[in-house]
Amino acid sequence: MFFGTLNNPLYSVLNSVLQNSSLASEDITEHVMEVGDRRDFCEAMTADSDGNVYLGLISDGSVVRWNTSLPLDRPTEVLVHDPKQLVWINSIFIDEGSIWVVSNRQVMGYHDLLPNACSPNQVRLMQVRQPYKFA
Repeated sequence: MFFGTLNNPLYSVLNSVLQNSSLASEDITEHVMEVGDRRDFCEAMTADSDGNVYLGLISDGSVVRWNTSLPLDRPTEVLVHDPKQLVWINSIFIDEGSIWVVSNRQVMGYHDLLPNACSPNQVRLMQVRQPYKFA
């Protein structure tokens, strides 16, 4: 399982460790590994059955695909890039050849981090569908 905070580092822990009921919470931390740097703030992640993790990079307005068999510091494939519309990506879904992205533009007050944050009279929450041919 991959997880992280809003900041750049990405961590992993095996599901078998999490499912081991004989381990105490403090023992699980010994099995957590830092995978690498996601290059940007990231709130949304999802995965497919082919070993890819999709990351919503907030200040870049992009969704990238990372093949988990490669180191995270290698270049990732940019699937969607639209910093004007994708201001704060907070959900990603993969469904039948499409990437669905939810952009939450209600980030008033973060203008230094996100210069494309919307004003009060603009659309604040949008769902974007991007057709994509998965390899």
